This record gives sequence, structure tokens and C-alpha cells, in this order.
Amino acid sequence: AYKNRNLTSGLRSLHHGTMLLNVDTEALGRYLTPDSLKLQSKGVSSVKSRVVNLKEVDEKINHQSFMEALEAEFIAQRGASGVTLAKISAEEALSIPEVKAAVDASTDWDWRFGSSPAFSVEFTEKFPWGLIEVNLDAKKGHISQGKAYSDCLRPEFIDALNELLTFREEGGGYPYSKDGVDQLADALLGKVADDLAPWVEDVRRWMTEKVTE
Repeated sequence: AYKNRNLTSGLRSLHHGTMLLNVDTEALGRYLTPDSLKLQSKGVSSVKSRVVNLKEVDEKINHQSFMEALEAEFIAQRGASGVTLAKISAEEALSIPEVKAAVDASTDWDWRFGSSPAFSVEFTEKFPWGLIEVNLDAKKGHISQGKAYSDCLRPEFIDALNELLTFREEGGGYPYSKDGVDQLADALLGKVADDLAPWVEDVRRWMTEKVTE
């Protein structure tokens, strides 16, 4: 991965690519093919293309030989006289102010998620206490609105959850992240009876898994 910065506008962009050496392509296909009925993005759709393991091209390729070839090609492209090679640890790299600043900027939550396209998602799960469905709309990395449905025998539980998923102002929703789910669950604990706390923890674990998968 590498980062570009426009010196005129100050805008940043992160470019990345993945070299597949020897991965399980069947599993990769499952992970990269979400249920289209469960996730509807309002952004630009990814362009699907076929992939292949480099081991299928040359069975002698491994991680070390690939890194050596990458290094050699980098030098060839820029000329040996213009390249100085040095091997440093991650800790040493982060001690360089420019590197530390780039890492901080690229891992900033607002930059990574705050400008993400709007999307809608639907989660459904069966618990011992009932079936629950949660529909969420997210915008700029935050839940903009949501609605939950359930056949559980304690409707006050779902009423409390829906009250927390109703936001009265722009940007007032929980972050679409593990931290956001924790905030939602903690608030829900404060609204329901003590005997419903296990239900809240069920929802916490389930929604955390969904928003981070």
C-alpha cells in the first residue's frame, strides 16, 4: 500500500494492492461476496475480476523470493544510484516524524470511515429468547437511523432499542464500529430491566460481529 498527497489541495488518498502467493481462493470468494440483499451501498460498486495465486504461475515462488523480486524491480525502475536500501523495524520506522505522521493520518477514524459512502444493511439472528432483525442506514461512518423487529415476549426490550436507534439531528448516530455497538449496548442496559441484561449482551456480541466482519 502507498499513500499519495496532492500538495496543492492537501487531499490524501490511499492506494493498495494485494499479491496472492498461496491463498484459499474458494474461501476468498466467500469473504468477498456479501449477500446483495443484506448490504446495499450507495457508493461506487467494486469491479469484479478473476484472481490467481502466484504459486500457480511458478511453484517456486514464496514470500522471500517475491520480496527480493519486488526490491530488484523497484531499483530497476528508479536506477540503482537513486535508491538507498535500509532494513528497519516497525518501531524504528515510527520514530521517524514523517512516517509517524503518515501512519497517524492513514489510521485516523474520520479519514477512513467518516467519508465512507452511505449504505443500508440488514442483520437477522435467532436467539433462545426470540428472532430479531435490525435494519440500519449508515452515512459518513455513523448510523443515521435504524429499526429493530422481534417476536420476543418482552416488547419493551425492542422499544428501548428502537428509541436508541432514532436520531433527531444530523450526525447524531452511533459510530458504525465496535465502539459504536458498545455505546449502543451500554445505553440499552440503562433502559431495560436487569433481567434483560443477558439479551443486551447477546445483541452486543452479535452486532459487533456483524459491523466488523
